[in-house]
Amino acid sequence: MYILDEKIYRALAQGDQEQYRTLRNRVNRERKACRAKFYNSKVEHLKDCKPAVWWREVKKLSGMSDAASRGVNPATLYQHIDCGQRGSPPSTIDIANTINQAFLAPMRVFTPLSPNTSTNSDQESAFQVSEFSVLKKLSALNPTKATGPDGIPGWLLKENADLLALPVTDILNCSFKEARLPQSWKDANITPVPKQNPIHDVNKHLRPISLTPVLSKVAEDFVVESFLKPVVLAKVDVRQFGTVPGSSTTQALISMVHSWLSATDGNGATVRTILFDFRKAFDLIDHQILVQKLISYDLPSGIIDWIVDFLSCRRQRVKLSQDCYSEWGAIPSGVPQGTKLGPWLFTIMINDLIIPGTDMWKYVDDSTISETVMKSEVSKVQQAVDELATQASADKFQLNETKCKELRITFSHSRKNFDPIKVNDQDLECVEQAKILGLQISCDLTWNNHVSEVVKKVNKRLYFLRQLKRAQVKSEELLLFYLTCIRPVTEYACPVYHHSLPQYLSVDLERCQRRALRIIYPDCSYNEALLLTGLVPLHNRREFLCDKLFNSILSNPSHKLYSLLPPKNECEVNLRSQHSFTTRRLHTIRTRNSFIHHYVHKAMM
Repeated sequence: MYILDEKIYRALAQGDQEQYRTLRNRVNRERKACRAKFYNSKVEHLKDCKPAVWWREVKKLSGMSDAASRGVNPATLYQHIDCGQRGSPPSTIDIANTINQAFLAPMRVFTPLSPNTSTNSDQESAFQVSEFSVLKKLSALNPTKATGPDGIPGWLLKENADLLALPVTDILNCSFKEARLPQSWKDANITPVPKQNPIHDVNKHLRPISLTPVLSKVAEDFVVESFLKPVVLAKVDVRQFGTVPGSSTTQALISMVHSWLSATDGNGATVRTILFDFRKAFDLIDHQILVQKLISYDLPSGIIDWIVDFLSCRRQRVKLSQDCYSEWGAIPSGVPQGTKLGPWLFTIMINDLIIPGTDMWKYVDDSTISETVMKSEVSKVQQAVDELATQASADKFQLNETKCKELRITFSHSRKNFDPIKVNDQDLECVEQAKILGLQISCDLTWNNHVSEVVKKVNKRLYFLRQLKRAQVKSEELLLFYLTCIRPVTEYACPVYHHSLPQYLSVDLERCQRRALRIIYPDCSYNEALLLTGLVPLHNRREFLCDKLFNSILSNPSHKLYSLLPPKNECEVNLRSQHSFTTRRLHTIRTRNSFIHHYVHKAMM
């Protein structure tokens, strides 16, 4: 190859264009052959034996992940972090210590739990797990998950589940009986993931990801399934769409958009929507308040004591590379995000955050409230915001005023002027559009901006598909890459907006699939490629997903969105045209095209 390159440069210097083109084509053919040989020898066979490794190699081959990257590179990512040293550059351990101290600094205002905190009762028997249940848990472990500080990998527990089930059962039962955890289960390795580059503020531009011991997660899983999950679901707020099984961001967004469109249906009203953001919500949880909330739930005192011990005396260290760790630091507050208990404990903390007189939606720590203001009415949303800020302050949550936004949804020609909303004496920014749970929502509830964002994201991923095509990857694998890495981008939360899309936006989305199939099957037309692959147009695919979701709502009275359906028609007279629902008159096509109204109208036809 190097000899050919030298000949190419010589031919170019001599001005021999014919020789240059001949050699250039030969080099391109040889490079394609090398890429095909690499794929066939290293990647293709991994699909059947090690799918995770196959995907990792495919992403490297396409450029979707850096082939040379093996984790965080402190020299490039953290060169802007001030470690308090002047002159010589800081070592990686100094950087790790600086990051760890920055992560822990906001928590130092909290009082840690006392190790002797206990509510134990002698009348209650300790929770016991069976050897068979432990065997099932160990056998279901994901062997690819990262190892915690104890160094016990998941694959070891999974592959030797039959041998380890008995000793692990004894360890778990002793832990539940004494309501205590081994100290090694309370330690966590923190991997700092950059949100942007360069990093100037650790707490703003780095996201801490906790890696905890696998055995601790197994113990937590038993506590969650047997105790915490049932009692939380019995008392959880109906507008909480996060953590709750069967809920999703799509359902939360459907509920929001349905409420906003119904409230502004031809009446000139304005919906003032406030988007709240909590500063490091999971990390800044007061353990004293959390324990008091736990006691109010119908939990055995022995389980509460076990959770209290789980929260007390926790430690963390930052890991930058294989052998680069910071010093251990005590964690006086918060719930670990990489654990089984963490999301449920946070749900308990935020469950009491309810503002009467307003519509409110919660997805874990993302909270949104809205107020409908008619033409002749005065807005009272400031009182609701003050009430939420007061409740949050009582629970020691910290609102991030700079990230809280106001979105005013109205279709009136003469828009009302409102005073700006204040949070902690700071005016909130009023925006024309905002990203809510991953969906770009505009003040006029049109979807041009969202479709534009989707197309941009798809185009970036189509580059990776082209790289795989150049590497001579087979068409079947290219199609699999498209179905798993590209098409889901076009379908995210599609029931929210599908029936509101104008034809030209639907065509823009369809072009995404058209371009992908042209890359995979360059010799076929779009219709021929659809027949060859068994795919359907994206419009039909979205229609199918919408039908499937509505049917699941209709057939399940306990569904989160079932309350949005209008009352069923109870007429006992056998009429020629029997309607399924009792509906009110809708004044705008915009409202009729919303998800719930569209399918209710369709069911009545």
